[in-house]
Amino acid sequence: MKKSLSLVLAFVLLFSFIATVSANETLKIGLCQPITGSMAMSGLYSIHGVQLAVDQINEAGGLKVGDKTYDIELLIEDNEGKADITINAVNKLISDGVVAIIGTNSSSTSMAAGPIATSEKVVMISTTGTNPDVTKVGGEYMFRSCWIDSYQGYLAAKLAFETLGKRKAAVLYNNADDYSTGIMDFFVQSFEEMGGETMAQAYAGEEIKDFKAQITAIKDWGPDVIFIECQAAEIPLPVQQIRELGLDTQIIGAASWDNDLLTQLTPKEDLEGSIYVTTFSAASEEEKAKAFVDAYSAKWDGELPMNQATMSYNAMRIIAQALQDCGTVDDPEALRDAMAAVNMELPNGHFEYDENRDPQISGVLMTYKDGAGAYYGEIGN
Repeated sequence: MKKSLSLVLAFVLLFSFIATVSANETLKIGLCQPITGSMAMSGLYSIHGVQLAVDQINEAGGLKVGDKTYDIELLIEDNEGKADITINAVNKLISDGVVAIIGTNSSSTSMAAGPIATSEKVVMISTTGTNPDVTKVGGEYMFRSCWIDSYQGYLAAKLAFETLGKRKAAVLYNNADDYSTGIMDFFVQSFEEMGGETMAQAYAGEEIKDFKAQITAIKDWGPDVIFIECQAAEIPLPVQQIRELGLDTQIIGAASWDNDLLTQLTPKEDLEGSIYVTTFSAASEEEKAKAFVDAYSAKWDGELPMNQATMSYNAMRIIAQALQDCGTVDDPEALRDAMAAVNMELPNGHFEYDENRDPQISGVLMTYKDGAGAYYGEIGN
């Protein structure tokens, strides 16, 4: 791996504390996320979410599995958001003796890693790999803590058609990214089934910086809503260029919009009023959600948990519950079966898997107001 173990540990210690000496045995959990590259912010949020869950478990005395109690040791590998590096990272974590792996944050890298995890019988849980094929391609040891693209695309379409009353939707998306393409397809299908019209404009990869040709085509078509579907780091430029070209059309997005990069890189007047669908709101009044937000904010210097942090926290809690339910750390098949049977409450609500190892999660609507994300409402079936 590009990053040595010593550098990884140094990175973690910037955001955590050194665990006190314990008589418990140690249980290794792997985390494979982008620490460097264009998706590094997502990786940081994931570390924050997982580390909070690990610290809570360890501070409470450890994780009791069968007749033994374990302190959890988190091993982190940087995949840089790339499929080939993900393969190396996952192989290293497995060779280091982890009993489960959390990650990755994208569909393409999750699909690269899943078959390896299944071949080696190591449970892996993607935090935000939403493409329906993630669990199909990944095999029986591949899970996820997030919703899938079909549902996310449907909710985004419902936001546009029902909540906002729009009838003519343009989509701008990255056709070199499985995540973007998957949600775009399901949005278009759902919006048209509801009775709306769509047109899609694609760009070929995260390195694209000029969207004027696509935006001009969108402007000429005359939509009443624009759905921008891509990774978080790619969103600011098209938003700015849409406004620069004189379009004041309502802009909407999906869960990738739940990222501080948008407020850091986009003028707030351009972002103002944009609405997106995500899985969790830090403004929730539910008791479990409030407790999570308070603990997360206290640990990470006032930072509020966004989608990636919440799904990553949930992933660690799901693994912990499954280990307790199966009663052993030495039987990967039993852990796999316990994962599939998990039935529990998490900060964003009730959680259990369907027959495809995909969770069903309700949606939350957020809007950007005065340069910050604000609660807008709930959305579901």
